[in-house]
Amino acid sequence: MAGHNFKNLKIWKEEMNLVTETYDLTRTFPKSEKYSLASQMMRPATSFPSYIAECSN
Repeated sequence: MAGHNFKNLKIWKEEMNLVTETYDLTRTFPKSEKYSLASQMMRPATSFPSYIAECSN
């Protein structure tokens, strides 16, 4: 899959939607959770599409 345009992959698009949904959800969390639970949710959400992009190069 080397050199494949990852932005055309359905899985990458779905993962990017998940990132958006995760960020939208964590914005509703109380301030006390901004740097604990919210951070723990955002890190893996952004990692998955990054891994897809990295593997396509």
